[in-house]
Amino acid sequence: MTAMSGVAQNFVQLLLARIGVGVGEAGCSPPAHSMISDIFPEEKRARAFAIYNLGISIGIMFGYLLGGWINEFYGWRVAFLVMGLPGIFMALLVKLTLREPPVVCLKQER
Repeated sequence: MTAMSGVAQNFVQLLLARIGVGVGEAGCSPPAHSMISDIFPEEKRARAFAIYNLGISIGIMFGYLLGGWINEFYGWRVAFLVMGLPGIFMALLVKLTLREPPVVCLKQER
């Protein structure tokens, strides 16, 4: 959706693309936390969550520094495209390589 912001042709398209960014970010954390909890054992989970949450700060840093620099020399449309393209590649990588862990049902004893 960030890359889509760079190809928006009017205000409504830009607004919808930016709303899509917010929806995507809001909908990402709960499933990510669930998958991290499923994949990592309890003693390694804190580190996994820390690395996951560090990605937010690193992304913001690159967005401000690199995105601002690109905007200065090439314009805001190119900045949105360049900042959004890695997300598309990461989504494809996750889709092709990450598998949902098997469901484990625990019987409750009475």
